[in-house]
Amino acid sequence: MATSHIRPRWSPGGQIPNKYNVKGADRWQELSILTLILIPGISPPIPDALVQKEQLGIIGINASPTPEEIDAMQRGEAGHTVSRRLPPKIPECTFQKIRWYLHNPANFNKLAKNERPTIEESDPFDVRLNKEQFAFVRDAVALQERQEREQEEILEALQKAQVNEVSNLVDSMEEYNGDMVPAAVQRFLIIKGLECSIPQAAALIRKLQE
Repeated sequence: MATSHIRPRWSPGGQIPNKYNVKGADRWQELSILTLILIPGISPPIPDALVQKEQLGIIGINASPTPEEIDAMQRGEAGHTVSRRLPPKIPECTFQKIRWYLHNPANFNKLAKNERPTIEESDPFDVRLNKEQFAFVRDAVALQERQEREQEEILEALQKAQVNEVSNLVDSMEEYNGDMVPAAVQRFLIIKGLECSIPQAAALIRKLQE
């Protein structure tokens, strides 16, 4: 048995709200025959579990297969069935409960209510993004690209004019608190007719100090 932790999922625009990956579990996921995600249950401290992967299914085959069925099975076309035993969600998940399901497979035609995960329980671990999460990632990436364009515009304007003056201003203020330097550079740029926010001024300082 191996235990992993979850970590936030990130996109180019930042952390995706309410999305998680299982930390460092790619290899375990590949090798495992059973992968569970433990979530808070209705009987603390016993957790419920989302069944992320199960290779414990029942393989069914005709007791007296015909030669045609044997040939079909050898070609991988037909002849046997594989049925899951564990439900999508195991309520009050313990080793005893897992063993119980192995001997009493879940009825997928009539799952109990507590054997079906809610959207709130399953969505954080779904690889797909819902509409709101997709919109967040799209807007975050667009904002990042816009800020980068604005920063480049400021740098281009400075390259044509007062790069040395800004560098000298930054150097002359090294003895001051670092939080004051971006504000001073911002004021200087505004005086020169360049719109600039404090975060942009801070990024400009880092660029000049590279």
